[in-house]
Amino acid sequence: MIAQIFGKKIGSINTKKRPQELENVSLAQFVSKYYKNNKEEYVIRNEPKVIRYRNYDMATDLNEYKREMVTLHIPFRHEESEILSQMKFIKIYDENVDLILQKRKEFESNIDIEKTLQMCRELCRKEDADDGEDIRDVAGRLPDQNPFQELYNNPTAEINGDLLYAMLNKLGAIAKKKKRKYNVL
Repeated sequence: MIAQIFGKKIGSINTKKRPQELENVSLAQFVSKYYKNNKEEYVIRNEPKVIRYRNYDMATDLNEYKREMVTLHIPFRHEESEILSQMKFIKIYDENVDLILQKRKEFESNIDIEKTLQMCRELCRKEDADDGEDIRDVAGRLPDQNPFQELYNNPTAEINGDLLYAMLNKLGAIAKKKKRKYNVL
């Protein structure tokens, strides 16, 4: 996931090839403070870079917030096995919340640690007070509704503006070619 977001260059720092001197460097620290020189060595920047990240809202996307904070501020070698598998990031976050919030201060100037801790405690209490369901919505998302379901159920259905828009977006050039050929509006 990191390589997909930041590119192979940054994603590769968390593989087995990572130099020993970067063992305790988090992703946020690496992106901000290091670069690869002409000799293929990682060197500390003279001036740290500003990093940008999604910054999930703790109140609406608690799991995504925890995953993001662990990925940014806890050093790791393999994201999939150490953080993502079996949602390990939740336990890692809970065990390192003070360290993570301390490291965030390095990158965020307006962070209110006490307010953030209080929000986290309240959300955790709400989560524990739920009706005891064992299944939790991991990502807090529902799958997208299939815009073509009406056509599947009724092949002679009229193609309305919503379906045309969905066709053009999901099928791209194929749908546009058909539109010109049949003058579908």
